[in-house]
Amino acid sequence: LEWLLAYENQLEELPPFGPRNWRLTRLLLESNPLRPVAVQSLVSDLSRSYIKTLGLDSNQVAVPELPDPLPAAVSVGTVIPISGQSQLSLKLTKASRLRRSTDRAESDHPELLIVAFAASQGEPEWLGFLRRLYEVGEVKPCCHRSSLDFAEEADFDARMARLWTHCTQEASTEAPPEETPALPLGDFDVLTVVDHRMRWYAEDRGALQQVLKTLRPKYQKMMCVGASMGGFGALLHGGLVADAVVAFNPQATLTEALLRPPAETPQELEDLSNAVMESVRVALARKAQMIVHCAADEHLMHVRGSPRTRGACGVELRPGYRLFGVTSECEELENGYKALDAFLKHTGSTKSNTRVLFRKYATGRDHEGKPALTLPQARQMIAALVQKLELPDSFFYDLDLQFSQFDFDGDGSLNAEETSCMVKSVLKERRSSAGGKPEDVDVDLLVPYRTLQDGGYVVVRELGRGGQGVMYLGKKEPQSNWLVCRQSDDDTEYCIKFYYKKDSNAGSIHEVVDEFSRMKEFDNEHVARTYETFQDQDFYYLVNEPYFGGDWTKLACKAYESNVHMTEDWWRHLYYQCVEGLDYLHKKAQMHCDIKEPNLMIKFAHDFRRPQVVYIDFGLSQAFARKVENITGTPGYIPPETWDEKAWYPNGDIFSLGVVFFQMLSGRVPSDDGSVRGIFQEANDFSQLAMLTKTAPPPWQIFPRWGQLQQMVAKMLDKRKENRPRAAALLHDPWFSSTSSSALPAENLSQIVRKSKEALCRSELVNEMCERCNLQELRSMQARLDQLRQFGQAAPAIPSVSTAKCRGGWDFGVLLLGVDRR
Repeated sequence: LEWLLAYENQLEELPPFGPRNWRLTRLLLESNPLRPVAVQSLVSDLSRSYIKTLGLDSNQVAVPELPDPLPAAVSVGTVIPISGQSQLSLKLTKASRLRRSTDRAESDHPELLIVAFAASQGEPEWLGFLRRLYEVGEVKPCCHRSSLDFAEEADFDARMARLWTHCTQEASTEAPPEETPALPLGDFDVLTVVDHRMRWYAEDRGALQQVLKTLRPKYQKMMCVGASMGGFGALLHGGLVADAVVAFNPQATLTEALLRPPAETPQELEDLSNAVMESVRVALARKAQMIVHCAADEHLMHVRGSPRTRGACGVELRPGYRLFGVTSECEELENGYKALDAFLKHTGSTKSNTRVLFRKYATGRDHEGKPALTLPQARQMIAALVQKLELPDSFFYDLDLQFSQFDFDGDGSLNAEETSCMVKSVLKERRSSAGGKPEDVDVDLLVPYRTLQDGGYVVVRELGRGGQGVMYLGKKEPQSNWLVCRQSDDDTEYCIKFYYKKDSNAGSIHEVVDEFSRMKEFDNEHVARTYETFQDQDFYYLVNEPYFGGDWTKLACKAYESNVHMTEDWWRHLYYQCVEGLDYLHKKAQMHCDIKEPNLMIKFAHDFRRPQVVYIDFGLSQAFARKVENITGTPGYIPPETWDEKAWYPNGDIFSLGVVFFQMLSGRVPSDDGSVRGIFQEANDFSQLAMLTKTAPPPWQIFPRWGQLQQMVAKMLDKRKENRPRAAALLHDPWFSSTSSSALPAENLSQIVRKSKEALCRSELVNEMCERCNLQELRSMQARLDQLRQFGQAAPAIPSVSTAKCRGGWDFGVLLLGVDRR
């Protein structure tokens, strides 16, 4: 535990925070009725602790026994009361008291007030930066069209302080601009504002504005700053009273924003967006300075949609990162994008520019005898396409990489489908950098606003969950005004997946539209079927075909309970279907990028002797999958080359599938609680995970000694992607045509069944307790699961039933199975 944010509670005393007991670096305790002896003990223990910031209020430090001056780590301020029902915290303090220094004297009457709006419900992130800004003691305007290279700056606060105090000039043939003298910056006051309910500072707006209006006459200048949600708050409130507002990446157009406050209807979001726009107009009418810094992504849409403020765009370049303080109206970034909107709508048609140019330049043939495009021919075709659409040449700067990513069969050429998907993928990425939504695309028509109740759906129980969302079994209630989307009116059960919009890993609405339309094109027994999608204020919903056999984390237990002998032949039948489904996706130029046990389902629950395998989450893997270190996928399944190059290739899916094949037979399928880790997950951080995946061999000592399968999995897990077989070639591996049917070793059977049973028990407990909606029982669930895990680890093969009793009189049975079939 490094940070403890406990302000505005009822704490009277605390345990000692000495170096032997705690490693806290930040402790905020304002507005707690701390006893004087507790305050004295805290301050005296600072020198023997790791604490760098101890936040106290003026009432708490009114203790005669405290040293004078207070230690540098003590930050003292006054908590400002605010009326209303919102959970806003306001603390007023001097910049010189954020961390005391003997170098500069405090000012009794600061002339400047900086109101810092926090970006989340936690501790305001501005304190360190504002303290460093005060320590610099001077400010200087950023040079026009200048850049800051932050490569050598490892500290975030140092980067921000550099941005606000000075900048370095890029090499230029133009005459250097006239040097602007630096202005001294004296002591100033800081009002930190935190919205603990994350309502975008919209709750009790009048009360917060009254506080700001009361403080305003006490200062010559007031400045509001904030980032993301805090930037929204700075615009919403600062525009009415402040002399200047600086907002970083604010979500101003809430109806289009991925991250936004909760609301009952789209109209509420639109009204709140209009309030921000009106605040900006008022500020401009008052001649206040309004500056918005944003990245060249979704946030650019919000800047362009607001009244004419000064904009500064952050642009990411390869291979390094530079932040450009470019003062402009951001219109220049739209060059070429309007042409893309119309082009992207027709990329897949036979008359599209891509298809026409492909037929012109594709003079080669693939292994099936169909027209194919080599890399030199692809360069010629792309040059013609860029000229045709009048696009910047830089749009296809990474053509070689994209070509490799879409060469699904590995023959060094692209067919028509692969070429079309490659071009569309590149142009979609470039289009998204412009921000906003493509013209002539009404996403509300493609993904309509509708609640589950409006659609006639009733949630029955949870089917599974993962990093990308939660799946529920649902039923449809007949409605006279609703068209049943299933092919048969008798089929009333659906799998409804919830994607939480506020999850930072979720994709934008335009990605949902595009991926959903592509998912509907697939028709294969091993690929999930999707029927419709819609949205409300909190979620995107995908309505899919339900699969009642469960995912692969529970497969071994269910097969065991069905008296299935999990022989080599039984696993061969399963694994062949996986490769067959992946081959279908790759022939459709679709990578999965997140193959793992929870994303492999069994279609039916009644037959585990010949189970049918289905891939799920393939269509939205790129849009919704978690991104770790700018990489899509799940650590432990991400292939070595993706860790290095931050890009996926078709052979990466082969590696992920090889990990699944290995873990299923060795009992190493990762558990939700972390008690079991995958074969490449025994690490403490992402750098170690990457190194483990790139260098460590699989633990073959725990894998069944099935020779031909070992050889096949070893090829799938090869560290070099070019050595791995493609899906089509893998279907002809000798193991798939062999007739060996060896029994699974007893130790492997015991391990996989026990771990699978734990996963099944957790899922069933969650479903049962959620259906009862009893908070008391939910709180006791974790303790029950912990006991279950400890019981299973202590007795690896126990053919018995243990019955435990939860609070509230609910009985449930826990079955722990071993190799004994009794």
